[in-house]
This record gives sequence, C-alpha cells and structure tokens, in this order.
Amino acid sequence: MAVFFLPIGCTKLTPLQPPTNELEGTWVGTYKSKQISSVPTDQTPVSATATFQVSNQSLVASIFFTVHNILGPPLVSPDPTQFTGRLIDHQISMHRPDGSVCDQTQYRYVLYLNGLVKGDTLTLVGQDTICPVKDFIFQRALRLVRQ
Repeated sequence: MAVFFLPIGCTKLTPLQPPTNELEGTWVGTYKSKQISSVPTDQTPVSATATFQVSNQSLVASIFFTVHNILGPPLVSPDPTQFTGRLIDHQISMHRPDGSVCDQTQYRYVLYLNGLVKGDTLTLVGQDTICPVKDFIFQRALRLVRQ
C-alpha cells in the first residue's frame, strides 16, 4: 500500500517582532542621580519627558529634562538628550556617549541605562563614572509612566 501526501497549503513563516507600539506615546517621570562612591550625596530629582522611535528591535529615545529651580522658573533643556539602544522582550538597553572634565583632564565614556517595560511603566538604571580620579560615580535612575 502506497502512502501519498497532498499539499494542503504553504505559508511563509516570519519571525516574531516585538510590538512597535510598546513604547508609543509620551512618557513622563523623574531622572534621579545618587552619588554611590566615596562621598555619597543625593540630588534633587529632575523631571523627564521622553518619546521613543522603535524600528524592529532598535530604538531611539529623545528625553527632555527639567530642573526645578527653587529661586526661579524651571529650566528645561532646549534640545532633547538622545539615547540609542535595543528593545527585546520588554527589556531595554540604551546608551549615549558622554564626557566630563575632571582635574583639567577630559574624559570620554558611554552612559548605559538598562531596564524593563511593564505595561505603562518604564524603569531604567545605570552607573555613570563622571570623574574616575576623584571617585565621582553616580547611580542614574529614569522612572517613566506613559501618559
């Protein structure tokens, strides 16, 4: 007895892509800095407003920061701070080049922020070594909620 297979239909399988709308909209929250090195100090939180452009798994974040000045009006960054990164399975890793001058020496480094999207909440944290010779190391935390 011979066995025959009849093709019923073929479909092309496409790889699953993360939802591009996972970061759609405007996100608002705070950006906190805390010195975690030799002389720890806390800084006043800074307001942050972010938007994200997502294509496949790549992302670009544009973040405006607002410093709330006690003696005057709030100071809003005139241009957004740009981060680039990846969004894979609700996890974000983003970075931007940065630099500082410490003891008349210029330093170049990359600030990395990593975190997780949980519904309408996004939390990213990272470590920023501004001045290695003076042990100025800051923990950065960006906490945002979709509006």
